[in-house]
Amino acid sequence: MLNPILHRNILIQILKKIYSDPVFGPNLGFKGGTAAMLFYGLPRFSVDLDFDLLNPDLEDKILSDLPKILQKHGEVQEATKKTHTLLFIVSYEKGQRLVKIEISRRPIGTGSYEIKSFLGIPMLVVKQAKMVTSKLAALLTRKKFASRDVFDVWYFLDKNWSLNEDVLFKETGLSKKAAFAKAIEMLEKINPDSFMSGLGELVDNKTKYWIKNHLKEETLFLLRASQDTVAT
Repeated sequence: MLNPILHRNILIQILKKIYSDPVFGPNLGFKGGTAAMLFYGLPRFSVDLDFDLLNPDLEDKILSDLPKILQKHGEVQEATKKTHTLLFIVSYEKGQRLVKIEISRRPIGTGSYEIKSFLGIPMLVVKQAKMVTSKLAALLTRKKFASRDVFDVWYFLDKNWSLNEDVLFKETGLSKKAAFAKAIEMLEKINPDSFMSGLGELVDNKTKYWIKNHLKEETLFLLRASQDTVAT
């Protein structure tokens, strides 16, 4: 079960603790759907917290110390070093949606982030170009299709955000033109009825109707328009 108001409050409280910490704050770049929701107006709910680790020397410290912060908000059910991430899972109330905090261990430069303020708290937040590029890369490379990737790509392209070509090639191995072509090919094969899976509980009823009836055609239009502007 998802209580959006309660879940959002828990996410914000965790973010406040992280970015008030003198070690964690300067070394975790906030990215993903929740960052887009809080800082860029993404019109869907997001349930997880995603970060890039900007200083790989802090891996072990984060793995040992972050649970001390998280346990103030619930039971830390997992704190694990994965192949590419540090993963933390928190249960804040029985029967409610779990909070997943995922910190990427992949090398990344600090140039993709900037300081932004949320409720008076300075946070290191992903820049627009990195946000839209990584979301397009997720659509193209995610092992299991996630309808939220399509929705987010539509939103960012509709805002006329520009892609970072270097980041795109690093994350997909594709040029902009090839990436747009692949995304178009993928999306053309998708049944719009499948969009509600994974998105239904994250949007209101009006947006659900729009997603089912217009998301595919609108996203395809923006992808084709973007592809058309890329020099051959």
